[in-house]
Amino acid sequence: MLEGKDIVFVSGVDWRSNPSSQIQISLRLGKHNRVLFVNPAVSILTPIKAVIKGTGYYIPPHKQLSGNITILAPRLLPFKDSRFGNRFSRGLRIRQIKDAMRELNFKDPILIVGGARPETLGHLGEKLSVYHCNDDYSAGTEYMGVPYDWLIKREREVLSKVDLVMVVSPRLLEKKSVEHGNVFCVPTGCDAAHFEKAADGKVNLPPEIASIKRPIIGFMGHINNRIDFDLIYDLATLRPNWSFIFIGGPQPTVDKVKLKRLESLDNIHMLGFKPKEVLPDYVRAFDVCLIPYADDEFNRSCSPIKLYEYLATGKPTVSIPIPALEEFKELIYLASGGEEFLDQIERALSESDKELQVVRMSVARQNDWNARAELYSDIIQRCLENK
Repeated sequence: MLEGKDIVFVSGVDWRSNPSSQIQISLRLGKHNRVLFVNPAVSILTPIKAVIKGTGYYIPPHKQLSGNITILAPRLLPFKDSRFGNRFSRGLRIRQIKDAMRELNFKDPILIVGGARPETLGHLGEKLSVYHCNDDYSAGTEYMGVPYDWLIKREREVLSKVDLVMVVSPRLLEKKSVEHGNVFCVPTGCDAAHFEKAADGKVNLPPEIASIKRPIIGFMGHINNRIDFDLIYDLATLRPNWSFIFIGGPQPTVDKVKLKRLESLDNIHMLGFKPKEVLPDYVRAFDVCLIPYADDEFNRSCSPIKLYEYLATGKPTVSIPIPALEEFKELIYLASGGEEFLDQIERALSESDKELQVVRMSVARQNDWNARAELYSDIIQRCLENK
């Protein structure tokens, strides 16, 4: 494990969001190193707009500490989307990061950029630069609601500047190795000990899920267009005696028409966002866990964190056939299309192999975030030694 280094992680996610790979890796690097975690920048007008719209908005402190980790929330001026505003905002963000580094006395930092974020590369005196790539952005512009050409240009700029690329799946490894000569795969992981709590059948279920009839086919995660809503609608229509539970909040770009159509069914239950702390209490009620993503290039390139979290519960999982899941095919059920999903869910519901549950939980422990951070750290260490 890296020790005694200064690390700047320019992230694509907010520190307060559900812990993704960027946050999980930062947390563990922060045990032996100093980490400056840079949130996505926020316009100074955002809170005012929220008040006008009547929506709640929390703007984080400019800097806050969490052990060896300092979280920086850069402020931007309005009009950042204009040509001049964008250029000015880049400079302003870099200045705020440099000021924080100066206060922390950071020297020769390792710079990690989460996502296609080229702005800071080459400007922070970094000793080593890393591109943390957890999605196939070229295939996901529709999901993210951004122009294709704009995003591809940004990612190519990142790839042309960084020393090292970290990807999360075999498919991304194959793709990015064509564009960069130093690419490594560090899959996503899970907090295995936390999700193992879902295997404890002696704990009372939350009332809102305890009253739902079994069997329960469950999903946890963001409610967005990665989900095959048509597939779920067909499954729920063909099996009205099954209850389909969704734990997670709808994303702004979700197809509201398809979501509303799904919610019109009596056996569909949208329970909304739940904090990570209580997720095992809800997943405990699942008889079968689902990864019902649309079978497209963006999803085929992913490494779903929820797969490892599901494994940690010991419960059976039915998923579309994602390449990153191939090594777990003996522990889960893979399905393409509605008929196969029905058949595989039936198989999962009739599962009686207790040993299989134990094996799943053991595999989740072997693939937890601590193991991932060790691998991540070792790769960076080797690259530092070779520079």
